[in-house]
Amino acid sequence: MKHSVQIIIISSSNKRKEFLDWQFFELKLNIPIIFLNGSTPENSKEYLDLNSNEHEKKIMCCAKSHCRAIELASDTTATDFTIIMEDDALLYKNNFEEYIDDILKYYNENTYDENTYISIGYIPLRKNYGFFEKLEKNTFKINSKFKSIFYNFYGLQAYIIKKSIAKKISPILNEPSCKILYDKLSSKYNINYIAIDVILYNLLKQQIIFPPLVIERYVRSLLGHNQSHVLNNFFIGYEKEREKYFYS
Repeated sequence: MKHSVQIIIISSSNKRKEFLDWQFFELKLNIPIIFLNGSTPENSKEYLDLNSNEHEKKIMCCAKSHCRAIELASDTTATDFTIIMEDDALLYKNNFEEYIDDILKYYNENTYDENTYISIGYIPLRKNYGFFEKLEKNTFKINSKFKSIFYNFYGLQAYIIKKSIAKKISPILNEPSCKILYDKLSSKYNINYIAIDVILYNLLKQQIIFPPLVIERYVRSLLGHNQSHVLNNFFIGYEKEREKYFYS
């Protein structure tokens, strides 16, 4: 690996951790990996708004987990870049590390706006593989396989953030309670929903990598989502492309 990068996994269970470890082993990955225990309603009671329902509390905890990961990415001991990844991830099977290096090279040389994060795993709602394959607007070639697109998408399955950017936004995100964070974001940044993907693409500019290097496993997320139908639609007519990722 030519660039200074680490991976932070937001971890929710040993079973998911073991499955990710197996993927990393198969890839012969040579990138430092940190497993960060995710925030939950059980371990974050002081942070939560007690008037919220259970689903809202899970959304707040998801946001808190990512805020903690971004804080870790801003630490003095952190690498220049950090890949923050959720633990229900399926990785691209071939040359994963080489492609990450190509993306980081592109990020260093061609991302002129410092306030940018790069999504390598996202939820492609109502868009399929062919749409992005043909898309030319706001699209930049990284190598013969991948391109970068300025496009806002939900989902933070995996994203790359630069240490300098993490340092800039971490003080905004890390508050002792969700209410304090909400009040700050709504008054200063006009963000009225504590979902971390919404927060990030309002604070920063989002670029997505196509094809994604990470897709979501066909399992229920901690928020209760199951995006299998989205991914099935994404790969319709491009089933051979789906075979380039691990299966669970």
